[in-house]
Amino acid sequence: MCTSGFGVSRTLVQFRQVYFGRLIEEGSVRVLIKTFDVKKRNYFGNTSMESEVSLLMANQTLASPGKLIYDPFLGTETMAYPVAYFGAQVFGSDIDGRQMRGKASTPGVFRAAAQYGVSSRIVDLLTFDITHNPWRCSGLFDAIVTDPPYGVRAGAKRLG
Repeated sequence: MCTSGFGVSRTLVQFRQVYFGRLIEEGSVRVLIKTFDVKKRNYFGNTSMESEVSLLMANQTLASPGKLIYDPFLGTETMAYPVAYFGAQVFGSDIDGRQMRGKASTPGVFRAAAQYGVSSRIVDLLTFDITHNPWRCSGLFDAIVTDPPYGVRAGAKRLG
């Protein structure tokens, strides 16, 4: 212990090791979690995936300019917006076209895509049963990413 001139005693701390480092880069994607928060999106249907999870999944697809990524269970397009934000072209389908369209004259998918500035990267949307898909060749898409339906809660449907 040592005593200062004011009568306050302090304990001296002896360092065993000191590490010095240099900040190279702060993650710039962290702010995107708030950007893609579903609570801030123009509403056109129920959605359930957290923005952080959708960003992680978009990262796993290696989404970048020049890639074509497919979402077979598009719904309200929770996955497509982050993928398109990273530069990839997005193609989507769903068994229920109402979910993609919403109730307004402009489809809800395109209204929300405009909110994020990615509407030019949404290639097209189709309505069909994925068990009878029109894809006749492999290798068409660079990645497939989706937020799958939730069985009974989603209301199982089948076309044709």
